[in-house]
Amino acid sequence: MRILVVGAGVMGRGIAGLCALSGHETLVFDADPARAADAGVPVAASLHELVDAVDVVWVTTWTSGHLEPVLAAAAAGRAVFVEKP
Repeated sequence: MRILVVGAGVMGRGIAGLCALSGHETLVFDADPARAADAGVPVAASLHELVDAVDVVWVTTWTSGHLEPVLAAAAAGRAVFVEKP
């Protein structure tokens, strides 16, 4: 399974690491590329390009950042999980 984790804060880095350890191809996207690089998995350059290349989008951004990745995942017909309300 190919997973895109959107948001590379503490929660996103932890989830990305666990997904990668579980054998899933895992990418990370964050508005701050340096923060995404700290996740220890490949970093996605563009949210919209990567949504098309994965099976699941896992949103771990601040609540105010949920809308764009959720709409992108839904428009692409991808499974989406939003970490918090």
